[in-house]
Amino acid sequence: MTPSTPKFLASSPVSPDEDFCPSLHQTLHRYFTGWYPCPLGETQDTPNGWRKFSHRGIQWLDLNKIHIGAKQKRDVFSPKFQVRYNTAFKEVVAGCADIARDGHTWITPSLVDLFCTLRKLGFAHSFECWQDGLLVGGAFGIQIGGMMTIESMFHRVANASKAAYVQTLLRLVERGFKLVDVNDAVEHFTRFGAETVPQWRFEEYLRDVRRLQPSLADEFPAPVLPLSVKLHIPLSRVVEAVAKRLRFGSKS
Repeated sequence: MTPSTPKFLASSPVSPDEDFCPSLHQTLHRYFTGWYPCPLGETQDTPNGWRKFSHRGIQWLDLNKIHIGAKQKRDVFSPKFQVRYNTAFKEVVAGCADIARDGHTWITPSLVDLFCTLRKLGFAHSFECWQDGLLVGGAFGIQIGGMMTIESMFHRVANASKAAYVQTLLRLVERGFKLVDVNDAVEHFTRFGAETVPQWRFEEYLRDVRRLQPSLADEFPAPVLPLSVKLHIPLSRVVEAVAKRLRFGSKS
């Protein structure tokens, strides 16, 4: 039985006054080895950094694993919504970063620039919900081989982000993706079938799918991982294993 609140596992140290702005190489390497960026603590002034927890939220991209109830179908497939991809990437990230939502955001201007660079290289995608010509909700994520992440979501109209998320799940199934990383399987993901797995198991799945090359659409071909990052990935597993042994050894 997995815990409802994943326990903190590991992070990369960042000083409190440092602007978290990782290099492109580090960003791709971290995503491809199971880390994700987020605040390193619970307070609003906590710096961002790379983090892992004991468990990870995932959504299998299998029609038998995606659950859409009758009411949810009416909401997410409402004819008033049109779901598009990568037509307003920066606007979606800005919507997710809007501090008017809850008074603060982890998506700093530096991270907005980084995500936009990842979009230009084909690694980042926006999943947009439009209504009457207006962007009313959506999400964005990072493609890691046959896996897509959900970094953040926003909505300005009820059910808009839900429509973008569910319709994107079905698009990803259709295009041959295998897995979605939702980071934490909170209620608005579990209602559609997301589940929680141990981090080590997630990293096994990640190793299986990161070599795949599906595309979100024909006009968005699968991105090519730089050779320098590809060569660095196997080494990082050894380094993390050694660091883990040293950490546990120092506590004994």
